[in-house]
Amino acid sequence: MEIQLNKDLQKFQDNVVLGLNARQTVFGGIGAGLGIAVFLLASKKGLTDDISSIITSATVAPFAALGFVNYNGMTFERLVKVWIKQFFLCPKKIISRPENLLYKRDKEKIEKAKEKEAKQYD
Repeated sequence: MEIQLNKDLQKFQDNVVLGLNARQTVFGGIGAGLGIAVFLLASKKGLTDDISSIITSATVAPFAALGFVNYNGMTFERLVKVWIKQFFLCPKKIISRPENLLYKRDKEKIEKAKEKEAKQYD
């Protein structure tokens, strides 16, 4: 027995804070806290604001992806796992060998016609 649900009900998410679900809230908070700490440490070490913001963005991006990326119902870590498995652990070599099915079918007729033509000119 299968119960049919509307698509909008299947994608329902609980809102925890500011319209974000629990996963987004947790990883957003971790990313924000880490971003502030990295920016302040980079600025304290004497780096310019431009370089500090680039380092901060590179540090925060994985946490933002963990919280917000959702592709075909898969979370970011599951998506990365599938990608690694597909491209590195189990790659498939697809070899294309063109076949002329009509030539295979009529090979004998073609050979006989070539022989007949060769005898004709001898």
